[in-house]
Amino acid sequence: MATLRMTSASSQLAWVALITLLAPSSASAQDANALELQLQELKQQYEQTTEDLRQRIAVLEQQLEQQKKLAAETRDATVSAAEAAAGQAVQRMLFGDSRNVGAQFQGQLPSRPTYDLLQEAETAITELQQRASVFEFHGYFRSGYGLNNRGGQQVAFQAPGAGAKYRLGNEAETYGEFILVNNWLNPERSTDKTWFRTEAMFEANTTNSASYANFNGLVGNDQFRLREAFVRGGNLFERQPDAKFWAGERYYRRQHIEINDFYPLDMSGYGGGVEDVNLGFGKMAVGYLAGARPDVATQNGNYIKSNIDVRLYDLKGPAGVWAGWFNFANSRGGTTSTGTVIPSSDGYCACRNTSRGAPPTR
Repeated sequence: MATLRMTSASSQLAWVALITLLAPSSASAQDANALELQLQELKQQYEQTTEDLRQRIAVLEQQLEQQKKLAAETRDATVSAAEAAAGQAVQRMLFGDSRNVGAQFQGQLPSRPTYDLLQEAETAITELQQRASVFEFHGYFRSGYGLNNRGGQQVAFQAPGAGAKYRLGNEAETYGEFILVNNWLNPERSTDKTWFRTEAMFEANTTNSASYANFNGLVGNDQFRLREAFVRGGNLFERQPDAKFWAGERYYRRQHIEINDFYPLDMSGYGGGVEDVNLGFGKMAVGYLAGARPDVATQNGNYIKSNIDVRLYDLKGPAGVWAGWFNFANSRGGTTSTGTVIPSSDGYCACRNTSRGAPPTR
């Protein structure tokens, strides 16, 4: 019995010791789990905070970019509206209602223009540009005055029998050519549309005698002529977009020597034709040109000369750019009122030239 009690007491003592040993271990495990949970929570809070900051930064950057863009658009819109207002003012000054321009546009520009205002301004500027491109003005003139060594009016020197004279300091007249052009179809020359234009040129030639020359016998009076009045069109055929058709009175592809104002080739006159026909190896122009002599009349009417003019040019070859010209001329004769017989005649001419560049033509 004593032995059993000792055993029982020993067992109880052992359990007490075991519980005593296990208790600190359980407490340590619980503390570790709590720390791990706290660490996980801190990590999650850190990641969430970082993600919130990243999103906030992205939102702020986007807002800043939008503000910059809005500021730029406002600035550009203000400038465009100012330009539009100026364009409308110029347009109305040129085409009407000029008395109300100042009252209409002064103080009317808002700090931030509306879409409708900008759209109307853009439309007005486009219309003004189109109107400006419809009309063209070109020209040339020379003028001056000189004296001879005896105190009289300057007289230009020209060799006897010469067809031209040298120009520098040797032009004793006022001369001008004034060209008006109306681009009445496709003035912007869009490549997919046909275009047409009308051209007129007025020539003025004075003797520098007086600003209002109206002398007896018509000697020294000013002279004014209509030298060009023709229509030209292009891009009529898809296969020949560069070909230009014309009809009327014009200077026709003249060859000019500037130093003495001489034209070795000048077929200017009345007629029609086509230019810049692309042949693949060069270009071609074909025209019919004619002129009449109202001072020479037969039973057939005024005496005329007709020309068929054919030219090849922009031909790439040895030693430069080549060109060729062929002309067939015909005149029908008759008998004048005084009995003079004028025979009918015809003939032709052909020539070629070579240059390092395309010769000047007009």
